[in-house]
Amino acid sequence: YREKPPFLFWLIALVSLPFGDVSETTVRIPSLAAAMVAVYFTFLLAARLYGHRVGLCAGFVLITSALFWWEARSVRTDMLLTACLAAALYAFWMHHESKSGNWLVAFYVAVGAAVFAKGPPGVVFPLLLAITFYWKRRDERRALHWGWGLLAIAAVVALWIVPAYTMAPPSSGAAPAQSIGLAENLYRQTIGRFLLGVSKARPPYYYLENLPLNLFPWTLFLPWVAWFGWKRRKENDSMRLLLCWIVPALVFFSIS
Repeated sequence: YREKPPFLFWLIALVSLPFGDVSETTVRIPSLAAAMVAVYFTFLLAARLYGHRVGLCAGFVLITSALFWWEARSVRTDMLLTACLAAALYAFWMHHESKSGNWLVAFYVAVGAAVFAKGPPGVVFPLLLAITFYWKRRDERRALHWGWGLLAIAAVVALWIVPAYTMAPPSSGAAPAQSIGLAENLYRQTIGRFLLGVSKARPPYYYLENLPLNLFPWTLFLPWVAWFGWKRRKENDSMRLLLCWIVPALVFFSIS
């Protein structure tokens, strides 16, 4: 993926280095490691929210879900993005509880890593969470220092993306999606994907069709979980966190 950020490919190169070459095994290792990281932070967050037993159950449900299992074995950017966002979500909650600057820095580091893993979605998910979770909580929202955080992430990304496009012009035989310039690629990956359907266009009910398959064998619990969660949506900040992480993202990407 010449149009994708480099994090996954850096990791593949790093893992492959001791073996002298890239192989089918070494390219899978980063996704497998990322899956372990995602399960670990899922366990930590669930245990923090609802206790150790729930944390173990949450990790088990995640690791035995069909799509998660598939992606953990695939050489794609999705599992690395998932791991970074799981870390970001945990850091967000720890900052919310403690108001610690260290956890806020950890949050932005994880978001930055997510951007390096798959581009704009690395920012979209945390941004939707922050806006909805701190809706009508202006002081707490301002305490996230979103402006400075996003500026820092953009600066770090620019340190790679500008030289990368300047120093490595595409070859004449590259496919159209691989030979576009920096500004055009940024437009394609944001406005183009959201409004123009430039890649993998789907109907707005796409997730209603695919979530049952992707979450197999836990699909039968979905109706009960949705009802349970919505019924208790105002119970506490723990439930608010989970709903603000899931619902806005589903709505946003269904519109997309």
